[in-house]
Amino acid sequence: ENKPTRLQQKLKRWQAYVEQHPNGWKKRLALAEVLYFMGRWEEAIDAYQQVLAKQLGLLEVSLRVGHMLHLLERKKEAIEVYQNAFSQAYQPASKYHLHGLIARLSQQDEAAVTSFEAAIALDPQNPLHWHQLGQLHLEREAFDAAWHAFDAALALNPNDLVALSDSYQP
Repeated sequence: ENKPTRLQQKLKRWQAYVEQHPNGWKKRLALAEVLYFMGRWEEAIDAYQQVLAKQLGLLEVSLRVGHMLHLLERKKEAIEVYQNAFSQAYQPASKYHLHGLIARLSQQDEAAVTSFEAAIALDPQNPLHWHQLGQLHLEREAFDAAWHAFDAALALNPNDLVALSDSYQP
């Protein structure tokens, strides 16, 4: 019961701060987070993109924006966000993961599988790689491969909600 009120208070506080200090990015990021959790994705995307314009190299922010755009069926914009993140990523596993996301959105499934598998080979403890590989296999109706990917994510964390829920689909 208190969360909507608390979120509304945070929203007002961050909006006022951002209006007073429009050049800062940390509070704008906080504002974007609140908008995201409130389900106001269009506004959150705008705020996140302003953060990314001011502060390069925020991979987690780029992944969140790209994912929201993907879910909103704005694939071209998502690809652009992932391409910008790719050019700024410095870890090989992150580059492979981003390449996989770009390939997935571009309907290049084989390239996406290869990229996610390469990311997993470099960073097998990262469940995000396993999630993306599993979801891609689900889309391709390769259910055994999808189950294997989600099972690997669950081996890392048995309480992984994404892997738990997606592992029931195959």
